[in-house]
Amino acid sequence: MKKLKKRGILKKRNALNNSRNIKVAANLDKINRIKMKKNIFKEICVIENSLDYPNRNKRLEIKTVKKLIEMCNVRFPAVRSDAIDLLSKSYWRYGCVLDVLRKKLTSDPAWLVRVSAAEAIGAKKYKEASPELVKAIEDENPVVRRYAGYALADIKYLKTKQVIERRLKMERSSYAKLHMYEVLYDLGEISILFKILSMLKSRKSIVRYNTAAILLDIADKDNLENILNKIRKALKVESKAYLKKIFKKYIKKLCKKFSQKRK
Repeated sequence: MKKLKKRGILKKRNALNNSRNIKVAANLDKINRIKMKKNIFKEICVIENSLDYPNRNKRLEIKTVKKLIEMCNVRFPAVRSDAIDLLSKSYWRYGCVLDVLRKKLTSDPAWLVRVSAAEAIGAKKYKEASPELVKAIEDENPVVRRYAGYALADIKYLKTKQVIERRLKMERSSYAKLHMYEVLYDLGEISILFKILSMLKSRKSIVRYNTAAILLDIADKDNLENILNKIRKALKVESKAYLKKIFKKYIKKLCKKFSQKRK
């Protein structure tokens, strides 16, 4: 009996020691990951600061591009996103940059990185990436779908309207719907304004906020009064204090715009 008790105590002690070792190993892994992340961010900051002083050394530039492409594959989504931004802003003339953007847009597991890739493609008007953007409009994340729609319009893809209208038929996210309506409006579909205005009644506060911001941008002499009336109605029923302030602010801006138009 005594031997059995001793064995039981030893087993418990070993189990405790093992669990402590696992915790220590996990904590050390966390610390190493944080250190690694900090070091990578430092490297990105150095590259970003060096862009203020353009260097004509071609070899150094190629090294920088290679380093940034490596950073596009590290485990941290924020680092991958920053690396994509730097590549697209400063080294977009390199053919390999487009290849990286196309790959990241369709296959990166982090939605933040896919958004950065879509933004970069749209900003630099990479028409060659239109098949990837058409694929991205069906992405599982509504934010990616939003920026894919913007990018298709930016690169002046001929079938942008058809692609967005097809997606809208099955779109469930009010957030993605709103920004697709915005793209269609910018492409000349003025009749879509009533659908944008209807988004002021959305259950999601972020959608109501974004709707007001879009209306502020698209307001002109023809639709100004209609937009003002709808925002005033939305203000009366709005429950969120911060949105009430924003609506009031936008109404003032629109009234100023209206008075300037009259003059």
